[in-house]
Amino acid sequence: MPHDSPSIDFHEVRALNGRRSEGFEELVCQLAGIEERAAGSEFIRKGKGRDGGLECFVRLADGSEIGWQVKYSWSFDANLIGSLDKSLAAALAKHPKLTVLTVCLPFDLSDARGKAVTQRAAYETWRANRLAEAATNGRSLEIKLWDAHAVGERLTSDDPRLSGRRLYWFGTQHLTADWFAEQFGRVRSNLGRRYTAETNVALPVRRALVGLARNAELLQELADHRSKLLEATDGLKRTGIMTAEQAETIEAGARSLDAIEDLSAHQWPISTWQGKAHTALEVARSLYHAELERQHRTAADSGRPERSHYSTFRQALEAFNALVDTLEDQPWLVAVGAAVLVTGEAGAGKSHLLADACAYQLQKSRPALLFLGSSLVDTDVWSQLIQQLGLPSHYTRDTFLGALDAAGEAAGCRSLLMIDAINERHGRQIWPDRLGGFLFDAAKYAHVAVVFSCRSTYVSQTLPSDLGALSPLELEHTGFSTFDARAFLALRGIMLTEHPFLDVELRNPLFLKTCCDALEREGKTRFPKGLRGVTAVFSMYREAVSDAIQRRMNLNSRRRITERAIDALAHEIESTQDPYIPVDRAFEIIDEIHEGKGDQDSDLLHQLETEGVISIEPVPADETSDSDLHDHVRFTFERFADHTVARSILDETLVEAQLPSPLSPDSPLARACVRGGLPWGVREALAVQLPERTGVELPDALANIPGVMTRSLITPETVRLRAPSSITERTLELLEDSHGVDARWDALVRLTIDSESAFDAYWLHELLKVMKIPERDADWSIFVANYGDDSSNPDNSAAADLIAWARDRQAGEADPSIVQRAAIALTWFLSTSSRRARDTATMGLVNLLTRFPTMADELLELFDGVNDPYVGERLSASLYGAALQGRWSADALALLWQN
Repeated sequence: MPHDSPSIDFHEVRALNGRRSEGFEELVCQLAGIEERAAGSEFIRKGKGRDGGLECFVRLADGSEIGWQVKYSWSFDANLIGSLDKSLAAALAKHPKLTVLTVCLPFDLSDARGKAVTQRAAYETWRANRLAEAATNGRSLEIKLWDAHAVGERLTSDDPRLSGRRLYWFGTQHLTADWFAEQFGRVRSNLGRRYTAETNVALPVRRALVGLARNAELLQELADHRSKLLEATDGLKRTGIMTAEQAETIEAGARSLDAIEDLSAHQWPISTWQGKAHTALEVARSLYHAELERQHRTAADSGRPERSHYSTFRQALEAFNALVDTLEDQPWLVAVGAAVLVTGEAGAGKSHLLADACAYQLQKSRPALLFLGSSLVDTDVWSQLIQQLGLPSHYTRDTFLGALDAAGEAAGCRSLLMIDAINERHGRQIWPDRLGGFLFDAAKYAHVAVVFSCRSTYVSQTLPSDLGALSPLELEHTGFSTFDARAFLALRGIMLTEHPFLDVELRNPLFLKTCCDALEREGKTRFPKGLRGVTAVFSMYREAVSDAIQRRMNLNSRRRITERAIDALAHEIESTQDPYIPVDRAFEIIDEIHEGKGDQDSDLLHQLETEGVISIEPVPADETSDSDLHDHVRFTFERFADHTVARSILDETLVEAQLPSPLSPDSPLARACVRGGLPWGVREALAVQLPERTGVELPDALANIPGVMTRSLITPETVRLRAPSSITERTLELLEDSHGVDARWDALVRLTIDSESAFDAYWLHELLKVMKIPERDADWSIFVANYGDDSSNPDNSAAADLIAWARDRQAGEADPSIVQRAAIALTWFLSTSSRRARDTATMGLVNLLTRFPTMADELLELFDGVNDPYVGERLSASLYGAALQGRWSADALALLWQN
């Protein structure tokens, strides 16, 4: 119910597009959309310049319409009457079923006595005359008035959707474009090195995430299909071949996009569009194939085909297929829901992704807010968010959401409310019991969408498993593709040794940036050769930053001061099981190794921060305080922290580089892995480092220790992180047990090009060569078919990566031994039944052979007598294709001819 409140001055309504008149019009449309209406009715917004006498209207189930006309005028005089008459005439002409018109004004009509004609009387006279005219013309019409009092009553209602709009439309200090930019600027400064707009690489996942906002440009993607759909539909009609049912289905698919520009962001019937598009596509496909059969049949019967409609049906098939492809693109799949969970490994760029999406929306003057999960404590989340934004104390959860809802609707999109890294700090205490309620609260506001990010490792520990219909759509951010990583390196001017499989960490945006920073400070422009496995990459990084700091501080390198400081911070994390170290404690730890003189130049902690090894962030001191923030130190790169802690644990556990036997349950390694021990990321790091240092797999080392959870740590991810030489048959056995045979094959493909691996391409060749065709096809060839097709394969597929690398011109710069091994694996890809995978593998093989003709002789010798004609035929075709490129010498061509 409305309650007493100060009067609202509509002179002070928030301007929209620089005009208060547009602001008032938008406000009224929002209020009209919230009005209670009968079941089966539909609320429709009119686009700017296409109002037809109405700003918005409701179409009832019986087809009759209720409309609103807004006038931002301040006196009911001749000018206003003339404007109303013009709008009413347009409304009646364009809306023949209009039965109720509500006139909306920003002032109350005066009824002062003593005047010849008051504004109230003038309005009533105008209303009576227009009703009489409508009746004369056979129209049943009712005219109602929303004046300042009526609009104000709605804005002062207890309904938070309405009171939130009052705060938005008349609280001009908050939720403005400058205010949103200021909030983002504050969070951006806290993100530090996790967000760098200057070297941003546009990724498809950003476009997908922004799809959640339902921006106008996404809707335009559909509108762009209309002309081709209508043209194709008209062509099908002219053939006269369709049945009435087929024609109706095709027409419905094409016409489903009519007037979509009028839709508010919360009104997008995406499922309806998808359903009609799919149904129309099936009809178009059946018509197309029926036409092909008809042409074939008549040609066979008479010797010549009848007049063909082939091009017409193909045009329709392509038009509806393109529409379906658009609606199945990731941004549209994301746009269906109202909440997204972005997952990914440590450093994959989740923080950068959310910040980039926020920056993109703000650049377009659209509302978006970003919060850091590390800034939250184990109390009510909404009150913390409101407090962090500096909003007035009378803002409640629902008025805040109502104001965000109004901001989104005014901008023609959804407001994005994003919380980054909900697994950090107290996240695993905060969210399991609160996430469902948080999503439930936000879901009541149609123009608000919620985004969370969480490190993949901690999803099961942070999110409740029983969210049901409230479950957010999971959007995995896998970091850079090889192409993206190379594009980033090009922006930085850093060279990388050519290799088909970019090391996992070098596909990690945050770490790649950090390594580039370290190399630049060293004055280097190239990564070292032979860099394989995360341990080697981290060692390179530690050495680079240590050298830079030691030179800058004039430290004796033999004392290893920087490395010892990093290890000491890691040991503190191991001891406290908390990745955040209070800054005062961090100073104590560092001073024990190297005491500074009070200035920044001699302060080792400051130098570590400058180099990007650590970040200093303000976070709540404990789980009960949301007001007192204290500086804490954390490793900037989470996986580097995990591996540094794991290194410390193994240093304390191993005896003369050997694993004690039997291993004591009280050993640092055992304590780290028991249930409730160190974070999962540290255990993953132990699963990488232990076999590298001892040759023993972590599950085997802890097999007799009660309460440990390690078997699931042998994953495709942790195997990819390891040095190739540390992978044994036991590794592959554990991997296959936990993730299936395809994971084993994927690992083997990655190992093919490494000369240090026991499972290189020559080993793979001997394995596959002795298999019978049915056995090989049922196992290997199906794997290549499923994972070698670059049009449908999952991210980070070794088969697809190898093919893509071989097809790229850069492959010609690789080490010949790598190319030779890659060519052997590619030749075995030719056994697959997938034409796409077989064709692209052939193209890759041709590219490699063109640049390395000396490989031809060895390939012919290796594959001589292989029992699969697919392989022999395609290898021959690849050799001839390479020879015809005109780059082989006469000797190479002669050798090919002899063989």
